[in-house]
Amino acid sequence: MTNTNFLKDTAVAKAFYDEGAFVQTSADGFKVFIGPFKGYSSFAEAQSARRSESDPILYNSNFWSFLDRNSPKNEYFTSEKSFECSREQLKLFCAKKDGIIDNIDWNSVHKAEFQQQYDWIQDQIGHGKLLKALPIALQSGHGDLPLRLPFILEKIIQQPTVNYSYGFWNSQSGMVGYTPEVLCSWNKNNSELKTMALAGTWRKNSDQVTPDFSDQKIKDEHNFVIQDIRNQLKSFSLIHQSETTVIELTHLYHLKTHFVYSCDSIQKYIEAVHLLHPTAALGLFPREMTMTQEFSQINIQKTRQQFGAPLGYVSHEEGFMLVAIRNIIWTDRDIQLFAGCGVTKESLFADEWQEILAKQDSVKKMLGVES
Repeated sequence: MTNTNFLKDTAVAKAFYDEGAFVQTSADGFKVFIGPFKGYSSFAEAQSARRSESDPILYNSNFWSFLDRNSPKNEYFTSEKSFECSREQLKLFCAKKDGIIDNIDWNSVHKAEFQQQYDWIQDQIGHGKLLKALPIALQSGHGDLPLRLPFILEKIIQQPTVNYSYGFWNSQSGMVGYTPEVLCSWNKNNSELKTMALAGTWRKNSDQVTPDFSDQKIKDEHNFVIQDIRNQLKSFSLIHQSETTVIELTHLYHLKTHFVYSCDSIQKYIEAVHLLHPTAALGLFPREMTMTQEFSQINIQKTRQQFGAPLGYVSHEEGFMLVAIRNIIWTDRDIQLFAGCGVTKESLFADEWQEILAKQDSVKKMLGVES
């Protein structure tokens, strides 16, 4: 583990809050990055520019970037400092800057935009072109997120959960959140690439103690994601596929299936990242480029930025990518809270809308940004 003596330095903590990033990698492990960051369009370019060979390189992209891989985009970022630390170390480090509670004024959720996407999806399903897709809804707000950031970090890193916390910001904009979904991870020592299908959601409520396991819509939604992962990684050797289980979050339940594949290099791992994103948990199934292009232009799909995109880090020794959901994104005083839900032919609009509201409510509670 990297020497973390400088975690005691208040000036380093200030630099972290000015321009920083972190990625939770396990129940008690975190990778922390301190800017300034510099972006590059390829792993090779970032690798040649990093301070030392052992430095991990941050990866942060926009959701729809995969539609045009031929146009260079800065998705790989070098940092001024990076280190590994435990939860307790990160809590002490983050506490070195005082936060200020600045009220967030939330607007109502944009229902009409969600309805337009939902209707488009059901029309495609009705014509036999789609089996599943994910419409999103936006709740926008206004407030000073950088002032509040120390409180948000304190809240989401306080206790171990099945979620992974993460963030990436500078003085003008940023994103912070927690996600139950890992896109894929890789370790050179065992040459294993791990990924997961995470789809199918039940809302927790006082009337229903356990999820309704007979819900065919939720089972179909999850099975589409399994099929998509198997299709996309067919050039990789599958080592193991787990049984599907239910994971319990603070406010929701999800279905989850693990996969282990053979992967012998960082180049193959980056290929897998590009093949997987977006899985059917976030994108269209089956994958079809013309429909995907059309869907990407429907109202707020055009402005979703990093919501649902891969975020993590890569090096020649390992790679780790989260799916950036359950987050808030900000630019200056403008705040965005996106949420999505899987839609199939069995979907009912009222149920999907309630799932959207439940997810957005859970994000506000987990991040402490209800108001």
